Amino acid sequence: MAPQSRLRLVAAWVLIGCAVTAVAFAGPNERMYPAYAVALLLALLAWISSRRVLAAPRQGVWRKGTGLGQEPVTTPPSGFRIMGRFVLFVVSLGLLAITLGLLTNPLD
Repeated sequence: MAPQSRLRLVAAWVLIGCAVTAVAFAGPNERMYPAYAVALLLALLAWISSRRVLAAPRQGVWRKGTGLGQEPVTTPPSGFRIMGRFVLFVVSLGLLAITLGLLTNPLD
């Protein structure tokens, strides 16, 4: 049995690690501002997700080879949270497309 909280934390911190690595390799560049915005957005969301998981109730989980352990488990998301995640995903894709030159920057 794999609690949802562990999966959420791993996904959140892997995404932030990838975004920070991409921004670090690209270096400071005016064209990369949307990518920097995506990295900051992912960092904020990973931090919020971590705080939410740490505040969640704990559940006993049996892991192969390690025995029984306690792990925080959050409730399944509501429709509002799922829609919010979808909107943030689309915004992130749009910012990334602007960075890669696939879309024009509407602020220029």
